[in-house]
Amino acid sequence: MSNFRPCLKFTIGIDIWAGVMQTTNVLNIRIDYQSFSAPAVFREKDVYAGPAPYLPHSLVLSSENRSPMSRVFLTLGAVNAFLCVALGAFGAHGLKQRLSTDMLAVYQTGVQYHFYHALGLIAVGLILLHLPASRLLTWSGWLMLAGIVLFSVSLYVLSLTGIRGLGIITPFGGVAFLSAWAMFGYGAWTAK
Repeated sequence: MSNFRPCLKFTIGIDIWAGVMQTTNVLNIRIDYQSFSAPAVFREKDVYAGPAPYLPHSLVLSSENRSPMSRVFLTLGAVNAFLCVALGAFGAHGLKQRLSTDMLAVYQTGVQYHFYHALGLIAVGLILLHLPASRLLTWSGWLMLAGIVLFSVSLYVLSLTGIRGLGIITPFGGVAFLSAWAMFGYGAWTAK
């Protein structure tokens, strides 16, 4: 007889889609533990395998129809979103006393547009999962990344150094952003 008592029971449903073959695995796991300080002990594991609900083959993401660029843009988007949070926190806490109000506003504009387009890169990556052959969406992602470098980075450097000549680069980043969103919309609209 065990001195463990059941504390939590939950079910996890996992859908596995591999080409035309579709299966569902459901795991029922009971986690038992002795006290809050003791590590969890897995005592029971029941696995049920049965048929998955029908999904059209066009929605199934197998290795044959997945765009390698989707992984690139999802990763770039996640890295840029991380940088946005770090740069925003640095601006709010580290630069508030060092920059003038105008330069702090310039810095915050760079962070704001950087964040919008980090989310745009993630959106491009997600859409490319479903439209892997879309060259317009791929170009849209690269233009968003170029816009981040030209627009946001130039605003970061401008606000930190005060070199006004860098302001001439910023509009090229804005044009890259506009072109990226136009390509994104047109690519999504014309996708087959």
